[in-house]
Amino acid sequence: MKNLVAKFISCEDESDFFKVLEQFIEEFGFKTLLVCLKTNNGYFLYSTLQKEKKIVEVKDFYDFKRIAIEENKNISHIDSLLYDIKINNETVLKSGYHYTFITDNQNELFLIFQYDEEIYFDRKNNEILEILPSIKNGLSKIYLLQKLSSEKDLEDKIASVNRKLYTLQRLTLLLQSTFDFNKILEIITKSISSSLGFSVVLVSLYNEKDDTMERVAQNGLNEKVFEKLKKQKVPFSTIKNLLQEKFRISKSYYINHSEINITSNESIYKIAYILPEEKPNEYINWHPEDILIIPLYSKDEKIIGIITVDKPENKYVNIFESIEILESFAQTASISLENAKLFSKMESLISNLEKVSKISAMMNAYTQFDELLDHFVKSIKENFPNYNTAVILYNEFEELEIKAYSGYNENYIERINEMLKIGEGVVGWVAENKIPVLVKDTRSDPRFIGRMDISMSEIAVPLRIPSGMIGILDIESENIDSLDENDLRIISILSSHLSVSIDNTFKYEDTVKIANTDPLTNISNYRFFIEKFKEELERSKKLSIPLSILMIDIDYFKDINDTYGHMIGDTIIKELAEILVSTVRKGDIVTRYGGDEFFIILPGTGKEFTHSIAKKITSIVKRTKFTKNISITISIGTVTYPDDANSVETILKWVDDALYDAKRKGRDRING
Repeated sequence: MKNLVAKFISCEDESDFFKVLEQFIEEFGFKTLLVCLKTNNGYFLYSTLQKEKKIVEVKDFYDFKRIAIEENKNISHIDSLLYDIKINNETVLKSGYHYTFITDNQNELFLIFQYDEEIYFDRKNNEILEILPSIKNGLSKIYLLQKLSSEKDLEDKIASVNRKLYTLQRLTLLLQSTFDFNKILEIITKSISSSLGFSVVLVSLYNEKDDTMERVAQNGLNEKVFEKLKKQKVPFSTIKNLLQEKFRISKSYYINHSEINITSNESIYKIAYILPEEKPNEYINWHPEDILIIPLYSKDEKIIGIITVDKPENKYVNIFESIEILESFAQTASISLENAKLFSKMESLISNLEKVSKISAMMNAYTQFDELLDHFVKSIKENFPNYNTAVILYNEFEELEIKAYSGYNENYIERINEMLKIGEGVVGWVAENKIPVLVKDTRSDPRFIGRMDISMSEIAVPLRIPSGMIGILDIESENIDSLDENDLRIISILSSHLSVSIDNTFKYEDTVKIANTDPLTNISNYRFFIEKFKEELERSKKLSIPLSILMIDIDYFKDINDTYGHMIGDTIIKELAEILVSTVRKGDIVTRYGGDEFFIILPGTGKEFTHSIAKKITSIVKRTKFTKNISITISIGTVTYPDDANSVETILKWVDDALYDAKRKGRDRING
């Protein structure tokens, strides 16, 4: 792997890159590989499926993340594609295969590939992640070389770019290896100066408390000058005034001296951080009062600081090339600074938030209420082992009831379930007051009911949907102060996602019920019958068990409608539906086909027992007095898998023919 890293970093041209890429493909056993680098103008990509062996830049691109299933921050999976993925009419991924999707931390480089053996290799994926920075370095060099190919003195420019990229790559790795704040600042200033040829480099960071920018590190200035600059805090509003769209290049801002509008109370050096008397006059492209600001962005795209540069050593500045390379380095520098500043208190929270995101993303896939709750409590225990979790909801009597749990034994849950009452205990208090609560020591809180033999912490958060509060998410953890404000934040986020997911299952179940229910009889309709019939037939084939269908029709029903009217006819249909539901077994499925016809699915039922069920139904119907004291008879067609037919189409045709034959032979009979 080290050999591959070195080769990717040392690539000088496209030919070198392809040689290393072929070795990479062979070593990791890829069948298909798509490599893509995000650029300022679009995407720079290569696919092994392309007709021509060439790396191309495109503007329009397919959103692979839309179809990817995230495993962790950098690794996702794409299930079997339904169709070929084409970019600029060139196929880059073939349909019918599963792919692995790996991206770098900045989401600027990603690989999509299919292993030759089509087996998911966890170890290999982690090794690929380690190689990504070197692939990005090699691909970035080729991209810049292509952009420079039309310029004069190409050889000098290529050599310069290679040196800059190699140095920045090496220093980027160095940045990632330390959490020492001052060391990171030193690496940033010195590496930019040595790699890009700016004699003066300053780093300023945002002070949130007083909303100012503070100089924190420099290269190329006299120490006395820098001490003077450090004392001059610049209001962040002043910087924001310069960060206008008309000055923006990529994510940075270049303000030509002729466009700077400085108020009478400010001077150029206060904004640019450079003392005018130190600037030489022999600049050609770079004016002493030009400003180049490279913002340092946090992970949530907020500015945490800026880098400013001055005094280009060769007096000529390729502003686009400089910005592109500076921004590439600044992204890593931003992450390193942010991590170093917040590492001690935020490491755990960031990790937990990633777990929450993973849990929440998976929750969206569940439409069944019980499955959702089961997944939720199991995921909590898996990702937060110190959490004992209980999902407590209001039942039909407006009482609190534990619907799902993890971390507790069943006896404890049964005992707590009996004690749950609105207004009593921590959970009952939250149910009554409808606000979250954090208890750091349960034994010292008079509201707590439960185990008093050990110290615990407890958090209870309301579960709310648009129609109101539906319950409480309760978390307990052993020991005093084992849960804190960060845990409250995590659990509050989880409760919000759980509430939305529960509400979605309610809506889904209501929608499915409406779509699958016959409004007249309140039993399942033909749509549900077809779905369930296909499902039961597949099950019967898999388990090698029989399956029977009854098709029922009321004899001379038209005469009833003509004599008594359609309202009486509808009442008879409803009464017959009630008889059918109460006569068959619990696992049998009664549905209305339409008009006066019904289907009954009899899972696991052979011909002989099917006939006895049909006979029982006809007997009950014949001796029942329906509305207006009306008596009716019915005809029934029967069919059994596998004796009579073995497909959905042939079974339905068989039972329809059997019913028709029963009616043709005089009605009030069973045929099949």
